Amino acid sequence: MASFRKRGDKWEFRIIYRDPVTEKYKEKTKGGFRTKKEASMEAADIEEKIYLGQTTIIKSRDTLVKSWLTEWLESI
Repeated sequence: MASFRKRGDKWEFRIIYRDPVTEKYKEKTKGGFRTKKEASMEAADIEEKIYLGQTTIIKSRDTLVKSWLTEWLESI
């Protein structure tokens, strides 16, 4: 769930989520929105992506070492 605050004349949101790989809590903050509604819409989009696992914020736990090494060797 996101929280919002006004900093000066701009709005910012903060999302706290649990990383499934490290099982630690992390935070995503972004500011500079003209209205609270703009910040709310952006936060909802990011929360949806986190929930569906469609973001690069969270790395998948299911990656095998063999797959990771293959990707790493191809990138060199």
